[in-house]
Amino acid sequence: MKRSYILTSVFSLLGSLNAFAQVGAPVMGYVPEGGLIRIMQGIPAAGIVSNAFDVGRELSLLEVAPNQSVAVAIAAGSGEALVVILDAHGSTVRITAIAGAAAGASRIVFSPSGTAAALWNGATGHLQVVTGLTSTPSVRDIDASFAGGDPGSLAVSDDGSWAIASWGQQVYAFGPDSSVKVLPVSGAVQALCFFHSSANVAVVMAGQVMTISDIGGGAVPKVIWTDPGDAAASANQLAVGVGASFDNSRLTVVANTGLLFTFDMATGEGRGADCNCAPAGLAGLGGATFRLMGTNAGALRVFDAATNEIWMVPLAVAADGGQQ
Repeated sequence: MKRSYILTSVFSLLGSLNAFAQVGAPVMGYVPEGGLIRIMQGIPAAGIVSNAFDVGRELSLLEVAPNQSVAVAIAAGSGEALVVILDAHGSTVRITAIAGAAAGASRIVFSPSGTAAALWNGATGHLQVVTGLTSTPSVRDIDASFAGGDPGSLAVSDDGSWAIASWGQQVYAFGPDSSVKVLPVSGAVQALCFFHSSANVAVVMAGQVMTISDIGGGAVPKVIWTDPGDAAASANQLAVGVGASFDNSRLTVVANTGLLFTFDMATGEGRGADCNCAPAGLAGLGGATFRLMGTNAGALRVFDAATNEIWMVPLAVAADGGQQ
């Protein structure tokens, strides 16, 4: 009832928000759409996905940082890695090449706060960690070709000191001193992440969620949840994302079926939700909010882990009645 009422109200606001988006509506975040970026304006309970803008280069891959102030992209044709600085009003401030980054990255992953990024090159098996994104980017190259093939999951810490990646049932941690550690996990890894400003990580496996504290030191594992249900019934359910709120008080796991589960890291208690969608993962928007899917599925879903609420953010309506 509440969600239906709010959605009706949102649609009644679309015309005015769309007309005055550039002057009045705050920017909630950005949504990659091919080589373009669309702007999410308003607030989760009453927002729209507005017009797309061209960053000035033809791109083959683009990801937006959780802090919504910067994006990393791969130029079409040349494969050059680029930093795109965004402003709070929905436009590009500048776009520059990342000196020292190898061409042809096939995957871009941001740290939890968006202060570092990891570029994976499937052709060479190398991982490059980029820090200083908004000033002078610095690149650290890691040879991970020994693991064989592309990693299933990949994450990087906020300070860029550590990167972790999974291949099957193995999770490797790549340290600042060129060290490589095998983390204590048992089972096929589905998703993993760092906590904000921390060397602590969360790992999701089939039927289990665990944390590993201080991967640069003792690397202490702790199981925080084990599925008590029927293993056969869970066989078709796969975690497609895991992420912590900006204060690390909550950890959210999202499955391909649309089910979400959020853990209170202080009490250990958990709450479930269902987005009634097919999530692409968890893309941080700041605080405890996450974007669950892209514009290819119509209205976006935004999940607020603090309140356990899911909001639909529709695409703006064009003058001819179609979607922009």
